[in-house]
Amino acid sequence: MAMTNPARVAGSGAVCLIRWLTVLYLLLGSLLIALPVGVGWGLQQVLLRAGADAVRLENVDFNPLLGTLSLDGLSVLQQGRTILKLGRLAVDVRLRELPQRRLRLSHLAVANLFVAVDQAPDGSVSLGTLTLPPAPPAAAPSATSAADPSSPWEVGLDHLELRQLGFGLDLPGL
Repeated sequence: MAMTNPARVAGSGAVCLIRWLTVLYLLLGSLLIALPVGVGWGLQQVLLRAGADAVRLENVDFNPLLGTLSLDGLSVLQQGRTILKLGRLAVDVRLRELPQRRLRLSHLAVANLFVAVDQAPDGSVSLGTLTLPPAPPAAAPSATSAADPSSPWEVGLDHLELRQLGFGLDLPGL
């Protein structure tokens, strides 16, 4: 009958644990590295589906553990012209308030932003890739109702920083 060495059995369990922890660490690290790539790809897909012909994004930093997101060098082209250009966007979210159904931005910074604003013949207005329908005809004022109490989320902003904003206006209806 073969005898096993107790020291060897105990040592192999520790080695196995270290291997599993190393694999887990590498997987979590890879996920944290891949998240900004996924956020950038998703943003590009949303803008392309919204009517952009080309989207260029230089850098995305996203850290879900700290609640930070920053975008650098976003440029959106439509029909050969730039309709949206963003030098930098930085957002800090207070994560500890999310369980209370509060989206609280502690800091929102936008720098070097250009948005093309165009009005179509039907009266709709485009802000970059976002198209707003024409305004409905003016109606008689009606009694205002109270805010919907079933609204589950509160949204707040502590600090807003805006630098070098520009708009290209093409509004023949004005």
